[in-house]
Amino acid sequence: MATMTTMTTRTAGMLAAVALALSACKHDGAATTAPGAQPKPRTTSPAIAELLAAVPGAAVALGFLDVDSSPWSLVTEGTPLPLDEATRKALDKELRAYVDRYLGLDVSRLQYAVGFFAASPPRGAVVLKTIGGALKMPGASNYEGGKLWLVDPDQHVSLAIRGDVIALGSDAAVREVLETLAGKRKPVTADNPALVDWLRKDSSGAFLAFAATRPTELRLPPPVGGLERFAVTINASGIAAVVDGNEASISWLQAASDQAFATMLATVEQAHAAALAGKPNPAEGAMAIIGSAYARSYAARLKPRRSGNRLVASLDLGLAGTGPAAPMTYGGATTA
Repeated sequence: MATMTTMTTRTAGMLAAVALALSACKHDGAATTAPGAQPKPRTTSPAIAELLAAVPGAAVALGFLDVDSSPWSLVTEGTPLPLDEATRKALDKELRAYVDRYLGLDVSRLQYAVGFFAASPPRGAVVLKTIGGALKMPGASNYEGGKLWLVDPDQHVSLAIRGDVIALGSDAAVREVLETLAGKRKPVTADNPALVDWLRKDSSGAFLAFAATRPTELRLPPPVGGLERFAVTINASGIAAVVDGNEASISWLQAASDQAFATMLATVEQAHAAALAGKPNPAEGAMAIIGSAYARSYAARLKPRRSGNRLVASLDLGLAGTGPAAPMTYGGATTA
């Protein structure tokens, strides 16, 4: 029993670490640019569409990670200081052997992630791709064409593997993923296309995107109850967020946002004035002057803008020229 507990804890920990490491994952649609050429628009990997087709239709929130370098390659190739070729090959070989000895899976190609949340009752999971091998963990059961492990009975956390896909999360949500992959449930792409379209909007080529809609059965008090959906996107050029709702709720959110920005700027400017008056020590004063300049600039650029019953906030980081967004395909249908 102790051995099994150790193995399940280790396995869950390793997979959780891999999931977190996907904030630096490689995808098929990454833009490639020849020296001196105009940067090509970054497109979203087809694997994200495949994973969305594994999400059950009950989902009310969706998100994906799809960025440029796999966790495995970051480690074995050396980041930020590149390894020499001999060391890189030796590290890759030794690390593969070690992971295979304890985990049994080939995680070197694991580079895509989609997360979802469903309500009534609350449940969610992360679905990852692409893995190989067979997990060395006892206690597996067969379920809808996959292998299922209950890794934390107290918290009802399960892990499942089906083909090259891993699902990790609440037991109910993980089982729903397997049922969806087996065709026993409708995927979110068919059952809730509005949520998928909301995620898709302006997210082609994004490193990270998240979208959610308020469940119709969830009754919230005003003014929060009038906020209908929101989305966040991070891509090569910057960050964008949008919230939709009725007039009263959007007006309330705008007022709260304006007050928060005003309070923040007032606090920063007090420190700035104190620095100019010579009150703090030189190091603190210099930081206050720098912080004031950055706060004024970013507050002006981040402050949400009202457009009808919608609030939009964006920050252009100027990291890369992405050009116009390419159409994104979800569940076999291309949307522009």
